[in-house]
Amino acid sequence: AAAVIIGRVLSNEETTPELASSCVTAQNGTATCQAFKIIGMDPLTGTALGSDGEPVTTQEGCCSGCDGVSECHGWMFEGIRRRCSWIRFEKEPCKSNPGELGCRCLTHYGTNFGFKPTSELIWVNSGS
Repeated sequence: AAAVIIGRVLSNEETTPELASSCVTAQNGTATCQAFKIIGMDPLTGTALGSDGEPVTTQEGCCSGCDGVSECHGWMFEGIRRRCSWIRFEKEPCKSNPGELGCRCLTHYGTNFGFKPTSELIWVNSGS
């Protein structure tokens, strides 16, 4: 183990841990109540457009699509309407840390919110 540490110090390399997908942060009955802009939305369907140009109509497509858009901080998916919104926060602390607990609020069942993790540690509400 010491040789590995010495090798990393001598090569001046820093490894950046790969962060989890925003899909793992999904919480049902949650949205955001902070200032944001919706990005990547099709004005005709009111939902985000995937890389294939088609409307995103699944939660998996919504969260993985957000992962692929650099300016996307988070997403909301309305299950009943099958509508995806990709979010770019406008103000701090959500702009630099969309996982901040204050960036989330409770809403009705069927609306899910997720965010791009900025660290390996993800805080979630216990629901109690």
